[in-house]
Amino acid sequence: MSKGVFRNPNMFVMMMILIMAVVLTTGFQNGGKGDKPSTAAPAEAKAELQQLLDLTFVSQGQPEHTVLKWQGDWNGLNGEHAEAAAQQAARMLGLPNPVLEEVNGHPVYRSEAEFGGISFKWNVIEKEASSWYAVLRIDFQGSGTQPQLLAYQEQAAAVFHQSGIKGAWNVSFQWLKAVQDVKEQLKQAEQTIAAQVPVQQLESYEDAASASTSYTSGQLPVSVMSGSQAMQMQIAVHQNDALHVNRLTIGFPVITIEY
Repeated sequence: MSKGVFRNPNMFVMMMILIMAVVLTTGFQNGGKGDKPSTAAPAEAKAELQQLLDLTFVSQGQPEHTVLKWQGDWNGLNGEHAEAAAQQAARMLGLPNPVLEEVNGHPVYRSEAEFGGISFKWNVIEKEASSWYAVLRIDFQGSGTQPQLLAYQEQAAAVFHQSGIKGAWNVSFQWLKAVQDVKEQLKQAEQTIAAQVPVQQLESYEDAASASTSYTSGQLPVSVMSGSQAMQMQIAVHQNDALHVNRLTIGFPVITIEY
């Protein structure tokens, strides 16, 4: 069993505990305009991801790294235990039985696997009895094709839907680009997206080696609340001096590739 890109799994879970609090106060949403997170039906989730693949692959080409993530609250029924529920979902995903660990005082049921260069990480964090938080992360390191991405998207949606997880999904794509001014490269990426769907800038950040901007768009299928506004996309460029390249990342609705 490989840990893939997850060199520090305890840090990953600690980050997810923090994200739980953020999501509970802001809320990832699928379908763009829903009031509450709801698990998209498999066919709907597949069609939404296809829209984002068409949007990004056409303008930027095949990414070097793609992260597809599903996450959400999960409430046990009729006295169901987190361990049994986590095991059943892992079997449905084709993953090994989860192992119980404790991270920061939280019981965590974790399963990891790698198939054909694609890494999978399944975590069920027990907040309290019959109240859990589930996270599925799938990493494609340069080997993920569109059919693979769409197949795993459909499978994840089916498992979350059938398991009763109030889940939402997000996806991040990353490319290595020639070194140039990070603000100019971000602007170029924004223009390729804006040529296909209307976007409006929300917030921006920049320093000597990085630039990032978040956007709202009524035509993109996933969103998260940023303050009082819905955010559907984030673009970031970071200059990597060691590799002499720029790293361009586009996330829908937000970049979550680092955790």
